Amino acid sequence: VRELEHVIERASLLAATVAIGPDDLMLRARADGARREDMTREHAERYLIERALAAHAGNVADALKATLTPVEATRISTAPTQNGQAYLLFLKGQDYQHRATASFLDSEYVAAIDFYRQAPQADPKFALAFAEMALTQAQRSHFIGNAQPGWVAEAGGWVDQALALAPDLAEAHLAQGYYRYYGQHDLKGALQAFQAAQKLKPQDADIYLGLGTIEKHLGDVKAAVAAYRR
Repeated sequence: VRELEHVIERASLLAATVAIGPDDLMLRARADGARREDMTREHAERYLIERALAAHAGNVADALKATLTPVEATRISTAPTQNGQAYLLFLKGQDYQHRATASFLDSEYVAAIDFYRQAPQADPKFALAFAEMALTQAQRSHFIGNAQPGWVAEAGGWVDQALALAPDLAEAHLAQGYYRYYGQHDLKGALQAFQAAQKLKPQDADIYLGLGTIEKHLGDVKAAVAAYRR
């Protein structure tokens, strides 16, 4: 735990190399390629802390006495993108995605997808951005009353791009699961995707939520309850 605190402290110190204040915090993030107009103080803080955590992932795992699988070790030691501009656009997409999840407003889904769409323009290999874009579009197709047929096709295309770039990305399999569930009404296919995601990221609550939902629809109440409890 002390090592984790130390890493976060290092990120905070890194952010304040000139002086303490919003502009100086953003200055450090800008040095990594982010544009001033595309970030808030919170975005800059999240960006710098996650970069520091990735750089010191091994020390954090040792401090927490965590046993990591090879996939998990690679995952936490590798930033989803090295492009600061792409990452900050991704964070803005996440913000709007979270708002959409709470409000179910189409305008929030549209804003999230727009920012996610811009992120791979800055970094075409940003697999996580494709995955989250696909997930958001799948959610939009399910929860918005005037859903358009093209939305599902777009979600499927983005899932394919995410998996092509990063076959071991749990979020890509999670997005595939919701694409199959919401877009194709393929419960067994969704279950397979969620199970693949769970193997790659066994501590993720969102994955167990998906698993539980599908198990419930398939009639396996015991498995659904077990997944929800995780």
